[in-house]
Amino acid sequence: MQKRRSKRIGFVLLGVFVAVFLFSFLVQKNKNNMSVNAASLANFDPGYIISDYQMGNYNSMNEAEIQKFLTAKNPCSNTNYNYYKSLSANSKYKWHWANGHFVCLSEERFGDGEEIGSGQSAAHIIWQAAQDYKINPKVLIVLLQKETSLITDPIPNNGDYRKATGYGCPDTAACSSKYYGFKNQIRNAAKLFRTVLDGGWTNFPLGNNYVQYNPNKDCGGSVVNIRSLATSALYRYTPYQPNAGALAAGYGTAYCGAYGNRNFYLYFQDWFGGITSNGNFNNVKYNDVKQVNIESGEYNILAATNGPKAMGTVGASDGGNVQAVSFNDSTNQRWQIEKKSGYYLIRNKNTGKVLDIANGINSNLINVWQFAENGSCAQRWIFGEETGGTVVIHNACNPSYVLDIQGGNSNVQIYNKSRNKNTNQSWVIKKVGRRDYSGTYVINSANNKSLSVVEMMNGDNALFNTSNSTNASQQWQIEKVGNYYVIKNKGSGKVLDVTNGVFSNQRNIWQYAENRSCAQRWIFGDNTNGTVNIHNACYPGYVLDLQDGKTNLQIYAKTYYNNANQNFSLQAAPKVKNYSGLYNIVSSGDKNKALGVSGTLNADNIAVAQANGALASQQWQVEKADNYYLIRNKASGKVLDVTNGVFSNQRNIWQYAENRSCAQRWMFWENADGSFTIHNACNTSYVLDLEDGKTNLQIYTKTSYENRNQKWVLKRL
Repeated sequence: MQKRRSKRIGFVLLGVFVAVFLFSFLVQKNKNNMSVNAASLANFDPGYIISDYQMGNYNSMNEAEIQKFLTAKNPCSNTNYNYYKSLSANSKYKWHWANGHFVCLSEERFGDGEEIGSGQSAAHIIWQAAQDYKINPKVLIVLLQKETSLITDPIPNNGDYRKATGYGCPDTAACSSKYYGFKNQIRNAAKLFRTVLDGGWTNFPLGNNYVQYNPNKDCGGSVVNIRSLATSALYRYTPYQPNAGALAAGYGTAYCGAYGNRNFYLYFQDWFGGITSNGNFNNVKYNDVKQVNIESGEYNILAATNGPKAMGTVGASDGGNVQAVSFNDSTNQRWQIEKKSGYYLIRNKNTGKVLDIANGINSNLINVWQFAENGSCAQRWIFGEETGGTVVIHNACNPSYVLDIQGGNSNVQIYNKSRNKNTNQSWVIKKVGRRDYSGTYVINSANNKSLSVVEMMNGDNALFNTSNSTNASQQWQIEKVGNYYVIKNKGSGKVLDVTNGVFSNQRNIWQYAENRSCAQRWIFGDNTNGTVNIHNACYPGYVLDLQDGKTNLQIYAKTYYNNANQNFSLQAAPKVKNYSGLYNIVSSGDKNKALGVSGTLNADNIAVAQANGALASQQWQVEKADNYYLIRNKASGKVLDVTNGVFSNQRNIWQYAENRSCAQRWMFWENADGSFTIHNACNTSYVLDLEDGKTNLQIYTKTSYENRNQKWVLKRL
């Protein structure tokens, strides 16, 4: 992934070179500072360069120990001032001279940008990144050496520091200035390693991968069985393996060789040893697991990744693989979780067989299959609690091993438990939904309030209000789309949506125009008391939640006990009110004023006048037509119409002969005080508005505050 660059030789500042040609220069330049006798490469395994334990052992060195190591490797001993002057006079780069010598990495200080000479020490930056991203500082030290030789370079310059770890330097393009700066380089490298260790994206997942010997494809490559996430992370960073010649050359070069991962192995072994040690990093004991109590019952086991995916079986025979596949709630994706003494059995509803570790072997990358119940340890599981409503499913006899989706794709396996949350090891236990939830419902909370929206606009919050089930604002059309549902309000036509598509606890739910993004995808899980949990389909650890049991609807991590704020009932919606009829339409701001016309011609303006319900000119026939209403004057026979069909603020309303264009289509939105807001049915952001509270009727954008000039009272005649 990263482009490797050359170092200086004498006064010449060399350009950018691919990694495979770099190291011979580094050897010559730093031969007095590094080990002459390379560690043996006899045990180098391209599929297991470094263990997950070593890459993640972030407490292997404290800051003082890092500083001591850097100083020992490079005490900044070059005192040739004339050389410093000649370099500075003939280059665009800057060297740092202080106290009679070149300042090297062990003494340098760095700010947040590219300036050197003040700020934090290299030791502190390395230590802080190690702590923040839970990466072994030794890994970062070795990375600096194998990329730019900065650990042993006695005369580094600002150009060296700006690309210290080679991050953002692809083989086929110039380095990106976005990632310049020593601190920036260290932290981005640590973040990438942590992403892969936690099961994030990598172009070299666990298992067999073709890995080239050199950036030049003509040099060939071979299939490598990658067996640790840490090794996968190294290949994501440097996507080449050493060929036989490169391995035979030690620290030297060879035809068609690539040296980045070889040198990483050599430096780590030379300087620290134990590169493939597993320590006790993943030694999880039974009592270490904060267990979740799962009631015996029927569940979907959903992967905590976008999709959603569900654990299911392939075939019905003993030894049939278990995989994470697209969720469809079929019987092969339903599991009977059975509580035993100190563990659980997880039995497939379709086959009757239970989750079982293939051949009872506890080792990374061993498949999980279904097998006839036999009571062995290979079939015993416990559930460990995580943040975000997810669980980790541990083997009860060997809790260091957990269920894991291989490479985040489909195959379910066992793998060592990651120290931090790993989405490939995170699952959601969802009570099985046994039915198709499609239909129109009133969604009620435990406090006997109904889910509603108070306006029709994008971004209006969804709230629980006093039930008024015949009001369209409290009716929801649940529509099945593939393996998820959208939940659409009958009044506004908008759907339930997570604000700005950001998934975190206490994130509000609003209504928004349908776009079928993850923020609008939902699935249902049945509870034993007849209520449902409503999970987000892409992030099933999050469910709809009534904030503090009051009115605001949010998402929150699913709790595994009976949480009334996350339980909702679906009531079949009654028929929506039909507003057809003959009315006086009176201003809510002044109930002595009513809408009327002064003539019978097309294009006569609509205005309010002193209310007199007996006048035909103030009588309006509201007529339902499909999903909108026409509003017809009794005296003229003409209908309310937006002048010339142009929608903009302060556009007058006139009467016009019926043509059923968008300019004549209206819908009624009932407010909590019994008044109505009258929206245009085609452009719902525009409503009937009494200009400045006086007489002229216009359209205007609906205001979010209480505006009496946009509220009307319907007096039935």
